[in-house]
Formats: sequence, C-alpha cells, structure tokens
Amino acid sequence: LFYLSLLGGFSAPNLVNVLMATGYLAGSRNKIMKRLLETGYMVLACVTEGQLEYGEKGWCAVTRVRFLHAQVRRRLKIINNNNNNNNKKK
Repeated sequence: LFYLSLLGGFSAPNLVNVLMATGYLAGSRNKIMKRLLETGYMVLACVTEGQLEYGEKGWCAVTRVRFLHAQVRRRLKIINNNNNNNNKKK
C-alpha cells in the first residue's frame, strides 16, 4: 500500500477481481480514505516492536484482517460456485 504494492497489484487479474467484487476501493472519497487509513494503521501496528505478541494491537489487527480475508474468500467462492452452476444449466 505505502510502497506502491496496491498500484502494482492492479496489474494482477485475481486481485482486481477481488477488489471489484468487494468494492474495497469503491464508493465515496471519504469511504475510500477511511479504508486506506485503516490499512495504514494496521501496517503501523504490525511493524511496531512488540506489537505482534499475542493480544497486542498488531496481533489483533492481523487476526481481524485474516478473518476478514477468510470471509471474502468464502463469499467469492459461493459466488463463483453459483455462477458455475448457472452456466451449467444453460
């Protein structure tokens, strides 16, 4: 994100599909800025010494993000399965 990883990620089709499906960078300018700031705070919490210890801010932030990503993967898998089933019926 802060080292242009998000920019580079837009060239990866799978990442673009995820961003489009979740609307992560869609919506009002304020919503987008809020999401980017939340990501920045998470990164900061993770790189601060001692914050990846169990129960610390970085550990909690990473755990939240991992659960969020799992929910997104589950949602996209369901959508993909539904699309595949609909295509088979045609």
